[in-house]
Amino acid sequence: MITFVYANRAEQSILQPVIDAARERNVAFTTLDLSAAIKDIELDKNLGKVYDLVYGKIDQDKTSVAVLVGDRREVMFAALAYFVKGVK
Repeated sequence: MITFVYANRAEQSILQPVIDAARERNVAFTTLDLSAAIKDIELDKNLGKVYDLVYGKIDQDKTSVAVLVGDRREVMFAALAYFVKGVK
């Protein structure tokens, strides 16, 4: 399964064509909107929450690839969680 991760609407709009293509091809996927899950995500004090949230949601038996889009540090903390869990 593929997990698509983003932290705001602009990033979601960038991923949307890829998500649509996955849906059309019946590829198993899920999405994770970090800003919907974590209030005031842009604050430095919440970066650890990003890592903890993503780390806790990763199911290594199901998730084979994570696709992350973002240009802010929140997505880097999500990427770190996938890296630590060994997800490509």
